[in-house]
Amino acid sequence: MEGRFRDFTLLLLSAERSINKIKNAGMREFGLRGTQVNCLLCLYKNKNGLTAKDICAICKEDKASVSRILKELEQKEYVCYEQELSKKKYNSIINLTPKGKELAELIISKIKEIVRYDEDCISKEEIAVFYQTFFKICENLKEISKKCEGKND
Repeated sequence: MEGRFRDFTLLLLSAERSINKIKNAGMREFGLRGTQVNCLLCLYKNKNGLTAKDICAICKEDKASVSRILKELEQKEYVCYEQELSKKKYNSIINLTPKGKELAELIISKIKEIVRYDEDCISKEEIAVFYQTFFKICENLKEISKKCEGKND
């Protein structure tokens, strides 16, 4: 059992490192990092815009990191803030600019190339079973981590 846990955690770590290398290499030409890409794609998917708080929740990033990323994306003219209803940008709606939408579409086409590689190696049925199983594992781990947090209180 402990060998399986060790293998699982090492496989996750290896996958995460590989994904980060792929993201960083693919985004270098755009002058972006992986976390910036996650925010861009999150905004692309949510056409009506999001607040920084929404982006934090969706991308699983902390407030400081998202604030820094959004500032960088705004400087590069990829995102813009709607008329600020509150005094804090954190509560304002953020949208992609036309330049940001164009970039997001380029990124999506790169992602599709990578995913096609996976589909050439792994059948659609195997992918479906993997995601179904991995989702269950993640949900179980989330429940276990909640219980562990409760023990520390």
